[in-house]
Amino acid sequence: MHVLVTRPEPQATRTAALLAERGHRTHIASLAVIEPLRPELPAAAAVDAVLLTSANAVPALPAYLHLPVYTVGDATAAAARAAGATRVVSADCDWVRLAALLQGPEGPPAGARLLHLSGTAIAGDLAGAARAAGFSCERRAVYTVRPATELPPELRHLLAVGTLDAALFFSPAHAQIWCRLAAEAAIGAKLGGIRAVCLSEAVAQPLRELDWRRVEVAVAPTLAALMDCLEGPG
Repeated sequence: MHVLVTRPEPQATRTAALLAERGHRTHIASLAVIEPLRPELPAAAAVDAVLLTSANAVPALPAYLHLPVYTVGDATAAAARAAGATRVVSADCDWVRLAALLQGPEGPPAGARLLHLSGTAIAGDLAGAARAAGFSCERRAVYTVRPATELPPELRHLLAVGTLDAALFFSPAHAQIWCRLAAEAAIGAKLGGIRAVCLSEAVAQPLRELDWRRVEVAVAPTLAALMDCLEGPG
């Protein structure tokens, strides 16, 4: 299967490698670029645990590697471990599940001081939910997302000749970028043979306005579930 990966680097290359291992032909057209920020971060002594809702925040983690790290999903957890964190707990879902995990037996002690390392744009108010649960929680944006300004010529060629079988979408923001660029490039009529495979219904919603072969949603917002959706019947 010829599969388009739309997520930013370095996740795009990692996802493409996983797809290649499963026998797929991969094509990358990142819809955004991740740019690190340099905010003033709390001293490690003032933090009891770190919250991560994206692997893009992991480069800001080094000062806190000795602390418990709570992540939104397994991919982010793996990135935290690769960076050197040794106490990592994954919600394996979304920020709502992560907020609930904090209050469970695997969560930090009541009143713990939490630090949410995030992007400038967030899907939900995890820090607010943590504070409502009795924790002290600060959020620091450690990266921002710069949207692509046009679809690359290589992708336009793939669409023109009908090469692609499926396109993977991981973020509502990226889906919205795709819709804008697709309209500007007038490629809507070239999507009829392609499945849009999405991490969640929030990702799928803007894409449903376009004339795909189908828009499909993974049963859970995880990479494993997305792969199952891609390779399922249909």
